[in-house]
Formats: sequence, structure tokens, C-alpha cells
Amino acid sequence: MKEVILITGANGNLAKQATKALEDNFQIKLLSRKPKLSNEYLWDIDKQYIDPNSLNDVNHIIHLSGASISAKRWTAKRKQEIFSSRVNSAKLLLKQLSVRGQKISTFISASAVGYYGNSLTDSVFDEDSPPGNDFLSNVCLEWEQTALSFESLGFADKSSVLRFGIILDKTSGALKSMLFPIKLGIGSP
Repeated sequence: MKEVILITGANGNLAKQATKALEDNFQIKLLSRKPKLSNEYLWDIDKQYIDPNSLNDVNHIIHLSGASISAKRWTAKRKQEIFSSRVNSAKLLLKQLSVRGQKISTFISASAVGYYGNSLTDSVFDEDSPPGNDFLSNVCLEWEQTALSFESLGFADKSSVLRFGIILDKTSGALKSMLFPIKLGIGSP
């Protein structure tokens, strides 16, 4: 029997690519705000709800949920959405594992290079570099602390955090948006 992976952020490009890469060797379940497929389950972070069936038999969780930081203006409301979609969603997963008394093998969480802050510097950052001191770095710091607490609180044998930069894919996301002005001859190389 295949091990079960629960992936959050089902509609995101990274989740779709991870699903394709893993589905031959694992059973994949997805958390979505608008489930459509038989392996997609409803969750609502604001209402603190996760379909309990989504966690049945789960061995691993890959947490890729997060509202786009470039899709809308950063109003106070949007900043709360960015924070909640990352941090509060991870806390909800942790809470549900706790309520169920369920332990998983692995919790893998996305994070971002925004952890290092948004300032001009000649520094080269690595895993031991301190966080910045702006909105995104604070979001990343809390996001990562929550992710690592799955292991420290005993709900996962191992927790890992992956700091991504801008994900470029020719069919979606940032690159698709950047290609349009370039094709018109007004973009930068």
C-alpha cells in the first residue's frame, strides 16, 4: 500500500507539479478551498475547518499554501490574507493533528527568500543568516517557526522548511506575466 501525502495549496503551480512528480509512488490528497476532484478535500482557514477525511492515513504533509504576494495591492486586509494563508493554515494543520492525536512522518513547508528581508546589500545569505525586519521576513519567520514546531511538539518525526525564490514556469505565475511585455519588445532581458 502506498504512503499518503497531503498537499496544501492544491491550485498552486508548485502543488500541481509536486503532485505530478509524486503520484506514481504515493497516494496524494489535496486540501483546497474549492475541491473538485475525488482526492481534494475542503478546508477553510478562517473558519478553522479541515475535512477530517483529508487526514485519514496521512504519512506526510507538504504545506505549499499561500496567497500570492504579487496578485494584489498590499492593503492591511491583503497582508492579513498573506499571513493567514501561510501561518494560520500551518497552525490549523497542527491543531487538527493534535486533536486527533495523530503523528506523521514528515512535515515539509514552503517558505521564501523573503525571510532575509528586502534591502539592498552585498551580502550572500545562507541558512544561518538572520531574518530581515520587514513584513515578508516576519511572515516567513513565523511560518518557519510553526512548521518546525510539528517536530518539536512531537507531531512529526521530521520537519523541513524550503525557502523558495520566485518560481518561474512558462505556463503560469511570474514568468507568464513577465513574458507579455518582453514579447512586445518593451520588457527587460
